[in-house]
Amino acid sequence: MNDSGNYAEYTVPRKAEGKFLKAKLLWLAIYAVIIIAYVCLLLKLSTYGILVVIITLPFVPLIFMTLRHLTWNKYVAIDHKYEIANAKITLTEVHGKREHEVFSEFVSAFDKIAPVRDEYKADYEGADTVIEFRGSMKSPDSYFLAMTKDGKKTVIFIEATNKAVKVMKFYNSKGLVPCDTLRY
Repeated sequence: MNDSGNYAEYTVPRKAEGKFLKAKLLWLAIYAVIIIAYVCLLLKLSTYGILVVIITLPFVPLIFMTLRHLTWNKYVAIDHKYEIANAKITLTEVHGKREHEVFSEFVSAFDKIAPVRDEYKADYEGADTVIEFRGSMKSPDSYFLAMTKDGKKTVIFIEATNKAVKVMKFYNSKGLVPCDTLRY
């Protein structure tokens, strides 16, 4: 962590809505199908089913814990973290205990940093690359960062804290449009 006043960090869990709700429901359905298939196999084997239960039952919880760890953390339980330090904003996806850097750029490279409102819709629509780092698309504290580099438009959506807005203003005062309704 950086001790200077020009540092901000924020982590937000991705909420289950839209395609992420579908992913969560899909994985829950897959887990249910596996359990049903196991029970059906035991019933099909009838007398041998008891033997199969005795042999496999100790491994069933271990298999499900491993399956959940490998799938749930990778596809469903994802946190979004952004850090603004040394004049750069770095976006990281957190899958369980593993972190994966998605994007990093100087804050001064952005043409516009503004709250997500209808009046700025033209600035954040039609981008070549969209990076979604909000927990919810309906977050009232949503900000977007827009830049054009090599003819390609990139837009990033984040949930901005007051501290993050102040730090972005420090590094890019000409591109920042402040918002008075931030709650943090």
